[in-house]
Amino acid sequence: MSPGEHSNSKIGSGAGIFSCALALAVAAAIGISTRANGPAPSSQTGNPSGFRAVPLTELGAKTYEGFEGGLYAGGGNTAPAAHAAAGRRIASGIEPLDAEGRPSPNGKIVVTSIGMSNAADEFGLFLRRARTDNGVNNAKVVILNGGYGGITTCDWVLPSGNPPCSQHTENQYDRVRDRVLATAGVTERQVQVVWIKEANGGPGVHGCGPNRFQPCRPLCDPKSAGCRNDAAETEALRFELQLGQIVRAAKSRWPNLKLAFISTRIYAGYSRGPVSPEPFAYEYGFSAKWLIEAQINQAESRKSDEIAGDLDYANGAAPWIDWGPYLWADGASPRADGLAWCDGQSQAPCNGEMDFQQDGMHPNSRGSLKVADLLLHFFLTSPYTARWFAVPPGGR
Repeated sequence: MSPGEHSNSKIGSGAGIFSCALALAVAAAIGISTRANGPAPSSQTGNPSGFRAVPLTELGAKTYEGFEGGLYAGGGNTAPAAHAAAGRRIASGIEPLDAEGRPSPNGKIVVTSIGMSNAADEFGLFLRRARTDNGVNNAKVVILNGGYGGITTCDWVLPSGNPPCSQHTENQYDRVRDRVLATAGVTERQVQVVWIKEANGGPGVHGCGPNRFQPCRPLCDPKSAGCRNDAAETEALRFELQLGQIVRAAKSRWPNLKLAFISTRIYAGYSRGPVSPEPFAYEYGFSAKWLIEAQINQAESRKSDEIAGDLDYANGAAPWIDWGPYLWADGASPRADGLAWCDGQSQAPCNGEMDFQQDGMHPNSRGSLKVADLLLHFFLTSPYTARWFAVPPGGR
């Protein structure tokens, strides 16, 4: 499926809206199932949802609910040449900036994050490992954790003012400015790179419909009778819409933001509550894929996507967007690269090990370390980051 096809082939006549994310504390207290039309619960140890799927990186041209896999159009996992070239060109402009955002040999390159509790834990461990890694250019790169527990997708969609989902929650970009950047002695104008990993709280309970109090639906096969995917009712499309809002808001607040890397949820089949269950965690991979495709398509056609919105990096509407590490694996079934998510299964590859806390949703230190290691490898080796993130040759 080409980048330009996804909008017409997957949505119905419903208008796109952004959601009010359900507060995590409230969602965790709701003791009801969110798998209304999904598979029956499994007897397999550690998989109460029964959900099974193939990681996007291995699904290829095969389909899930009628949508092809891969991280990019056509089922592949390699960025199209033009998009990759644009990313390398933009990344070549990353250099130390002073507090006013002007190039300076004494300036800093600020890398931060947008995310909820899982992302805050994972990125926090990543930055601690990076700060002690001799291969990281810590003399110039400042890594700061912008994520925060309970701060879900809707909290980041506006560059100023209270979030639309909670008039009593502070603006997250203000929080990052005042309590993350300022305390490290840097400014918004020095932020050039962001890692985004978000989720909506309780999408199977709350967040969709005319007043955003109705459950959101998983994706359905557009060729099936009665299927209707739209941003007002379908979580994957709602999330794509919100990601578009987030990258524009981030660019508005951080005017020198050049690169945005997106990772989506780790496996959520062990979740013992409705906060962030399957299949929504898996389907967020399609949301990110379609967002990136929308930017690729806009660069070619000069037309913005009806769901993702304006993502034009040439005119400064958004940063250049691409994948960070893809984190989803089908529970204890290892991917080709060996990544698996364990919940105490006795058989290999888990051998009794646990990657999650008792709620089955939040990673424990072992699970967070898996993500942190993937992030560190990504930033040290990616063609968009290695030049400025890693210590330059002969620099030590």
